[in-house]
Amino acid sequence: MATPLSVTVRHLVNPSEAEVERILDVLQAAFGKDPFTNFLVGGDWSLVRPNFEFCVRAALLGGEVHIATLGPEVHDIIGVTVWYGPGQSPGSTEEQREVGSKVFFSKCPEELRKWWLEYFISQMERLADESLGPGFKESQWCLLLFGVVPEHQRKGVGKAMMKVGEERVSTL
Repeated sequence: MATPLSVTVRHLVNPSEAEVERILDVLQAAFGKDPFTNFLVGGDWSLVRPNFEFCVRAALLGGEVHIATLGPEVHDIIGVTVWYGPGQSPGSTEEQREVGSKVFFSKCPEELRKWWLEYFISQMERLADESLGPGFKESQWCLLLFGVVPEHQRKGVGKAMMKVGEERVSTL
């Protein structure tokens, strides 16, 4: 492991559009050509950014977005975590569902949209209940996305973000 970087991790509140765009850049770089991400977008890489945008904008409405930065500028953002509190998810509220429809589902082919809305979401909920027990996810925090740009991976950025996340959830 390389020498740890000196990063600041903070909860992002009321971000600028430039900060949101940088967060999306970070997530795209971090996930690269991840096979599960490819699966979630039906092999259409043009849908990766809209999918991340849905998750991030929904968290800004009803979750938390934390960023790791090397300095005060937007381009200094090098890591992102997207959290949902107990009982929350990207589609918990009508406002979040509207964001999802606007930024992601409207861009999906009908077959993929139907798969997400009629199959995948319900199957993931069923799997969570079967694996963790009914009601478990309603009582726990969920880390939905966690990414660090490749050039800063293995330098302690992810560890710093997880420490802040752990401290946040342990205070509740």
